[in-house]
Amino acid sequence: MGSGARALPTRESTLRETTEFILSSPLGRAAQACTGIPRFAVFLMDMLADVYRLEQSCHLAEFTDHGLTHINSLVDRVSRWTTAPHGGSSAALLDSLDPRTEAPVLLLALIWHDIGMLSQRVDDLPPGDHERLMRGVSQVADWVRRTHVDRLGNLVRHLIYAGNGEHAPLLGPGTESCHLVERAIAVAKAHACWPWDAGFTQLPERDSGLAAAVAVADLLDEDSYRCDSVTLIAHRQGTPLNVAHWLRHSLTTGRLLVVEGRAHVRMLRPPLTDIGLAPVFAALRNQLRLALFYNAPLRTIGAGMLAVEFDPPSGAPTDDAPELGKWWESGYTPTQEALCYHLLTSFMPEALADSRTLSQAPQVGLEPVDLALKYHVEGRYFALPPVERVFRAMWGGTP
Repeated sequence: MGSGARALPTRESTLRETTEFILSSPLGRAAQACTGIPRFAVFLMDMLADVYRLEQSCHLAEFTDHGLTHINSLVDRVSRWTTAPHGGSSAALLDSLDPRTEAPVLLLALIWHDIGMLSQRVDDLPPGDHERLMRGVSQVADWVRRTHVDRLGNLVRHLIYAGNGEHAPLLGPGTESCHLVERAIAVAKAHACWPWDAGFTQLPERDSGLAAAVAVADLLDEDSYRCDSVTLIAHRQGTPLNVAHWLRHSLTTGRLLVVEGRAHVRMLRPPLTDIGLAPVFAALRNQLRLALFYNAPLRTIGAGMLAVEFDPPSGAPTDDAPELGKWWESGYTPTQEALCYHLLTSFMPEALADSRTLSQAPQVGLEPVDLALKYHVEGRYFALPPVERVFRAMWGGTP
């Protein structure tokens, strides 16, 4: 397989440019050997066009990117993924996949894994789950984020049936094409699971490896390519959680790639901040270390990881992130304490090394995170309302 080391399309790239990039990537080329879905390249182009239409009609611009820019990055990361040296040399992850059945499932799963973040259709919820996952009249963005995996399968099936019906036969019961589509949906949904969750353990062994590749590629999509932080700071869009997400994506620089089983991460700090942000960088290192939880399923496709390496390995970095030159103008982060709190809320709970994950910590080397500020803002013994948390973060001072 070639390295696939071409320049990524930008947010301003056309659908045609993005489609060409994905189809001609090493993963895209491998997947086009698919025999179970007729005219597979045409199907891919139509699916990418559907993602593009959803992206253009999504009215939640404050999200970090979950559309074509994100897909480009993940396809590129998987295409360039090389395994740990064995017998003196490494190999491309793609070399271990069946190009007729596994490469197409992996590519479709990457295209579909976040498609629910671009849609607000309540009708795509699974039957019987409408009440549990009901959408209120406010905080639509939080509902979209919370339910995007639940809505994924029905949304994909809706898109396949839509249009002129050309692709509807692919979902014919008992057909090989239906089997491949449903496998890809299951692999895509599993990206939101840990390897010990049912969504993972119920997958066939090698499909769990494909799902692990999606999950790790997604976890590593942390750099500033994901989001235009400068524009978002200027326009102050979104909820505190969404603002924290796009601020966080400027704390690392360069592409986070798996090269010979290792990922190297160089971190940057917001200008005019100090060691007070050390808890944020401890949490960031932990979040990226969570990729190592997927080692067992990754080994089923010969792609286990050795380590995630950090610069700096501890504390807070000394080099500034130029894109965060006016972080205090985001609307929710006028002080370093407020910035620290909101960034901490953007991480997975597991990255904070709380009691639920301490038993797993030795596997991946999680480090302690000082959560005194977070407890101070949220109330350690009883939960404060969201509005009060925002006020306390902005003006409550250091605990």
